[in-house]
Amino acid sequence: MTTAAAFEPIHGNFVINEDGDGPAVGRNNDIWSCLDDGDDADDQLDGCIRVVSLNDLNAESTGGVFNKWGDHDYVNIQHNVTGHGVVLDITGWR
Repeated sequence: MTTAAAFEPIHGNFVINEDGDGPAVGRNNDIWSCLDDGDDADDQLDGCIRVVSLNDLNAESTGGVFNKWGDHDYVNIQHNVTGHGVVLDITGWR
């Protein structure tokens, strides 16, 4: 499994694009928003939530980038059923 991450500049979250298991397993890519590790005893992230799941089992997210205001995450999707690449504009970051 491989991942790519984007840094959300306003709130300091890391958005992780997971390379899922695919059609053979019936589970595909998820995109997660994760808090940075806070001031605590471990070096683990302090929490993640899934913000996107791809329902096209042949498609995969290939990374993303935030605009400078941190309210748009542009994510590339490849290998989808249309045969064309797509760029998703994920909004709602607050």
